[in-house]
Amino acid sequence: MAVSYHSIWVVLKDNTIWFKGSSSSCSMPDDSGKGSFTQLKIWSDKADEEKIVGIAAGYMYVFFVTDQGNLYARGEDFLALVKQPSRETTKINLP
Repeated sequence: MAVSYHSIWVVLKDNTIWFKGSSSSCSMPDDSGKGSFTQLKIWSDKADEEKIVGIAAGYMYVFFVTDQGNLYARGEDFLALVKQPSRETTKINLP
């Protein structure tokens, strides 16, 4: 679980991601701001899914670390800073 100023993020044992908060322009899908948790899907194809082993959230961003050593980020402002502008969850290529 990760908690930030605008959001709460939870990864369950079945590798599903759930969020609650109100930051649609920065780190959450446009349907955020609801009173209940909403599921976030990073991978559209189940075959591409990686096990999430770490999560961190901050002011208008969230990071997911997978068992394959990959880092995924969400947060429009953060992604613009690392020159990968997107409103979607994005895999960050690490050196």
